[in-house]
Amino acid sequence: MPLPQQATAHRFLNEFQLWRIRQLENVADELAKTFGEAFRQDIVVLDIDSTTHSLESRKRQKAVVGYNKKNPGKPCYQWSVGFIRGEAVAHKLYAGNTTCKNHLKDTLEMVTEKIPQPVSIVRLDGGYLSAELLDFIAEKNLSVIMGARYDWVMAQKPEIDPQKWIRHDEKTQIYDLKWPG
Repeated sequence: MPLPQQATAHRFLNEFQLWRIRQLENVADELAKTFGEAFRQDIVVLDIDSTTHSLESRKRQKAVVGYNKKNPGKPCYQWSVGFIRGEAVAHKLYAGNTTCKNHLKDTLEMVTEKIPQPVSIVRLDGGYLSAELLDFIAEKNLSVIMGARYDWVMAQKPEIDPQKWIRHDEKTQIYDLKWPG
């Protein structure tokens, strides 16, 4: 039996309208609630990751030149996904020039609408490190786990006891600054 042609798949996908996509998302949410682990946590740890998707020679709605490390100058999207226990619970596609602050607020809001337990800890990449987002996290009374460059941490002039560094592997050392302290 021959495989369907590429045009067949394109015609099928083009038939999907927004209400059909929302129906599929609702089905996925119900399956996650019934069978997933993300909705059964006492302490909810939300891991928010963003990635860039480049577009090659095609114009797409909301795809604009933005932060695109692999293909500078090419239109792209920023895709933000919120994970709990490795399960994708919320996601959103943004224009290529959208900043991380929108990702965090939107993803946190989507997750809190879906799951009954409050989010306790948010794990973020270093790109989210800004005064505005740290104020937002403090306002929401969240704990945050985030990697930060050593020179940025030292510029804050923390009191650091050299004996309290914990070696994680040969390239990584961990120090709990206990901020706010």
